[in-house]
Amino acid sequence: MKKNKLIIITALVLVIVMVQGVISYSMTGDKVSEINEQLSQEEEQLINEEEQLLEDDKAIENISVDVLTLQDIVIKQEVLDMIKKSDEANYDKNIANYKNTLVELNVQKSFKEEIERLVLSGYNLKDVLVAYEFLNINFGKKSELQGFVARKQQGKSFTEIFSDYNSLTEFTPRSFEPEYLERLMTEPNIDTDDIMIADIIADKLNKEFDEVISYKLDGLLWKHVNEKLEILSSAQNLPRIMVNNDEIEEYKEQYGLSEDKIVDAFVIAANLKKNVIEILPKFRAGYSREQIFAEFLQNKYN
Repeated sequence: MKKNKLIIITALVLVIVMVQGVISYSMTGDKVSEINEQLSQEEEQLINEEEQLLEDDKAIENISVDVLTLQDIVIKQEVLDMIKKSDEANYDKNIANYKNTLVELNVQKSFKEEIERLVLSGYNLKDVLVAYEFLNINFGKKSELQGFVARKQQGKSFTEIFSDYNSLTEFTPRSFEPEYLERLMTEPNIDTDDIMIADIIADKLNKEFDEVISYKLDGLLWKHVNEKLEILSSAQNLPRIMVNNDEIEEYKEQYGLSEDKIVDAFVIAANLKKNVIEILPKFRAGYSREQIFAEFLQNKYN
């Protein structure tokens, strides 16, 4: 069977939209990239099986990678004292949120130290955690964290801060020669997630893709690579979302939204670890993406 393929490497969240034998890969709501491939039923089944095998492999891999646990966390007394001084009424809740975030995001040692440096410098812990998680989702740089919380302290809203950031950091996936991708995929330490993650990081740091992917070729974990490169992420792979055409049509009718908005809602829900039903009403009410992130992240830490 002859196939027509257009491959564009994208990043952040991988959305798989099954519509009449077509698979669409999307990374951000406002930048939708696609792989269009004509498939037989048998080939669709094969892809589903391969996706499941990849997830199983990742799950097994995550057992042995450098994963932080609550028992590993030690917070200096001076940091605890500052957190208590800034918000004594919510001290226990703030400490629990901080510890849970360190575990949930598998925060690297030097990034934990940066969070605590900011707290000791007088920045609000809640604001630091909101900013950190947003930058974590977006593969932001360590150097950007203080700027976020400084602007918040000066009276800017997180919606404004996130909007300004997104307007200046638009990611455009690069084009790869098919032969180059095929060669990379034969490497034992490389999969499609690694290619996409390396592409994002190279773009963020204005580095050559070959330089960034070389760390994975050497067998390093992204957690360690990103700490070295000061990228606020420890993700080993990108989340996958499966959306079928019936769901899209149902939500288009129910919420009066475009297909792009509905796909974007799935992306945001995955980023925030929420149900898409919590995101769709926000879009219907006229929220921007940045408003949604700001509201949900601030509610998480308040």
